[in-house]
Parts: sequence; structure tokens; C-alpha cells
Amino acid sequence: MDVTRVDLTPAARAVLRQLVEQGIARVPLLAKVAVTATYAGLRPATPGNVPLIGRSRLPNLYLNTGHGTLGWTLACGSGQLLADLVDGRETAIAPSRAQAKKSAR
Repeated sequence: MDVTRVDLTPAARAVLRQLVEQGIARVPLLAKVAVTATYAGLRPATPGNVPLIGRSRLPNLYLNTGHGTLGWTLACGSGQLLADLVDGRETAIAPSRAQAKKSAR
């Protein structure tokens, strides 16, 4: 999945149509409601599902992104790791090599 743009391909539109149809099948009154807008709550994720946490290539810019569907699950640990890195403290959670390589870019 390309994390730089929303997928508006015919396949994505077909999935949306299918969701609407399933909703109407379960709640027939929905057929009378006009769909005026759609929204996708996309979650940024890295291809390997390893979040980017740490210093970026820009001065004073740190990253804490790419958690995908595990954002809430990893929130406390990721926040603690980033706070330790920003403050220059020894980290309570060992950053992975993959994170270090990715966040350095």
C-alpha cells in the first residue's frame, strides 16, 4: 500500500459500494439516505509494520509514526521511547535496528 496517497482505484470504490449494499441489506431504511461524502480513516503504516520512532534527517524533528492498526496498543511505549530519545536518556525500550535505519533517512 502506498502511504502517500489515498487509493481511489476502481477496486477501492467497489469495496465502498459493497459496504453500502451490506448496510442496506441489514438496515433497509438506509436505502432512503443519500451518501453525501465518504471518509477513510487510514492509518499510516510502514511496509514492514515497524513504526518509525526517533530522530529524522531534519534538525529537531522526531518521528513517531507508522504504527498502522497498532497505534493505540503501542502508544504508551512509543511515547516513552520517543521522550527518552528526545531527552537524551537511556531508553527503557530498546529501539530496533530497523527503526534506527528508517528514522535516520
